[in-house]
Amino acid sequence: MMIDNKKKVELTLKQKSFLFFYRFKRYLNYKCLVMRNKGKRYIDSFYFYLILFVVSLFISHEALLFFNVTVEEKTLHSLAFAIASIIGVSIAIIFSFSTFILQSTADLFSTQYLNKFIENVKEKVFFWLLVFLTIASFFTSICLENYILEVLIGILLIAFYLIYNLYKELRKRINPEVTLIKIRDDAINQLEKINKELKKLLYVQNKIFADEKKNNEFSLDVYYKANPNWNIVVLENVKYLFEIGLRLLAKNEINSSNLTVKYISDIYLKHLTLRNGHFIRVPVSLWGNYSFDDEGFSTKILEYLQSMGNRIIKEERKENVYYLLNIYKNILTNSLNIDYADKTLETYKGNPLLSLILAYYIRFLENLLTSKENDWVWEAIKSVSSISKSILQKTDNYFIFSQINQIIDKFSMSCLKNNNEAFLRELINIWRW
Repeated sequence: MMIDNKKKVELTLKQKSFLFFYRFKRYLNYKCLVMRNKGKRYIDSFYFYLILFVVSLFISHEALLFFNVTVEEKTLHSLAFAIASIIGVSIAIIFSFSTFILQSTADLFSTQYLNKFIENVKEKVFFWLLVFLTIASFFTSICLENYILEVLIGILLIAFYLIYNLYKELRKRINPEVTLIKIRDDAINQLEKINKELKKLLYVQNKIFADEKKNNEFSLDVYYKANPNWNIVVLENVKYLFEIGLRLLAKNEINSSNLTVKYISDIYLKHLTLRNGHFIRVPVSLWGNYSFDDEGFSTKILEYLQSMGNRIIKEERKENVYYLLNIYKNILTNSLNIDYADKTLETYKGNPLLSLILAYYIRFLENLLTSKENDWVWEAIKSVSSISKSILQKTDNYFIFSQINQIIDKFSMSCLKNNNEAFLRELINIWRW
């Protein structure tokens, strides 16, 4: 006879009550947290200040009518002068604060970067709006006959809103990570802009010459090659990120320096996304090797990552080493999904982009192996194990296999020499796939 061990537990009324109130309390706490976050975002939004502005003007106007307040012309002139002075002093304070931020930022960023990003469009617009409000407050009491006090109050409220926004922007700029995001976004916007412009030219060409649809994929890559300087501005931003990363590394800012590497990777992955399906493979030897050309963009990005890798190995930055290994893994994984414009041809040409990235990745692993740091060697072996599995599931290219085999052989020889059995077992597991 089988005995059912799963007996249904009946809760008492008291237990059910406690459970109900506990769940209800958690639900209320969650809802309060959500409402509080939404409230914070709304209070700091433009719509809240717009409503506050309208309500304040309405209350001021009604209060003046209700109490039948009459202000002398001389008093209005004095009030207008006082409001203009307040706005002027606020402008001086805000931009003095801005100068202080730029001085402190100059210690971290290069002068070339400052020359490019020192001008903020929003800051310019707000500055001239404040200047306009300062002048308007002077002439309000002269040019208007009615509602002078209400207009002056409105000018003051608008000025305070603009000054508060400038203050928030300046506070953000103190944080180096905000600057890094700005550089990354500028580079990505440049990539998208260039791609969009070249696609427009491609579309016009196809309309004019009535090209066959199957040739459209080839044309975009040709347009990139016809404009070899398209990547100058983007690589300039990448260079800024690289230089800032080195300075942050010198200041022992581990997380921020890792962000520079991540943002360089983000820029490169965006480039691959935009060019995916348009690369044309070209033969480089009689042995079946093929290459591709993206005007040196991939090579330059990988050289920056290689330089960063050499620096962190030299300075023994373990956290940065592990992070860079993950960055390489992410880039390699994305390169596995690259399509080429000549994919419809019968000849199999492999994935030269993957081969290029793999070469730089293997060079980084070799440097880790040379360092003889067991922790780094172990992380490198695990990284090779994971990446090899992903690559083997996607491709059967001989040249890719050859690259992976070479680095595994080097790790195996080193492990045999140092009698690292645990490392050898992990390397043997790679061959089992």
